[in-house]
Amino acid sequence: MNRARLVVTLSVARVPAVMLAVSLALVLLAGCGPRAPTAAELAQRQQAREARELGAQYDAALTREDFALAQILGKLVLAQHPASPEAQRIRPDFADVEKRAEAQRDHKRQADLWTYHAVPMADAKGTVYTGFLWAQAEPGSRLPAVRLVLRNHPEWGLSAYLLLDAAPRPAAASALPPAPAPEAPVPPAGDAATASPYRCPDPACHIELRFDDGAAQTFTAYEPDERRTGALFIEEYDALTAAMEAAQWMRIDLPTPAGTRELRFEVAGFDPGRLVAPRAAR
Repeated sequence: MNRARLVVTLSVARVPAVMLAVSLALVLLAGCGPRAPTAAELAQRQQAREARELGAQYDAALTREDFALAQILGKLVLAQHPASPEAQRIRPDFADVEKRAEAQRDHKRQADLWTYHAVPMADAKGTVYTGFLWAQAEPGSRLPAVRLVLRNHPEWGLSAYLLLDAAPRPAAASALPPAPAPEAPVPPAGDAATASPYRCPDPACHIELRFDDGAAQTFTAYEPDERRTGALFIEEYDALTAAMEAAQWMRIDLPTPAGTRELRFEVAGFDPGRLVAPRAAR
């Protein structure tokens, strides 16, 4: 009996020691667990994540051939994450991307110089498609502004003509507001009806056109039956538009009663597909 009590007493006495040992073990185990990341490490992970996201957007823009957007995204990666794997991958070819972006922006600017219209005919015989481009402003000149008009008419076919604006361009104007679709020329009234704005006698005359730095090419031109309307038609439509599609600039030596007037047109943005009916979706 005394021996049993002694065993129980000794066992109870050992409990605090055992609990202490267990507690120490738990503390030691806790010290061996994963360490919480520091603020610097969290910031570094965030930077890496942002670099990966920008890099993925950059790749997607290149796939779409949206070089202007790719340039913006690439600059962000190189400026904000210069040491990242994405920056190391983008940097070698980025100069070429920037050149493509500049060319893409310039092409859009040139295309925006053109204005296109598709006007259904009142008698439902079809649609008249037109595209026109203003001649480059002549510094200090108050001569009437001139448009180059290309037209696809259901009855009259393909036509190209120059059209003088009704009023002089203000000397300080650097750009013209959007203009309505060119209408059929109407003869002016009063004294303006007594003289043609061109020196192009019946039945036709010859004008010289230059494309970029090429040699002068001679085209036949004529005024419509309703003369003194401000319109001067240019024949050889196919040859004219083919040369325009291959050029950046076109210069026309326009014969006028006051002498030869040089007109400059930035034709590079011309889109011949805008002068025909759009293809139906399949």
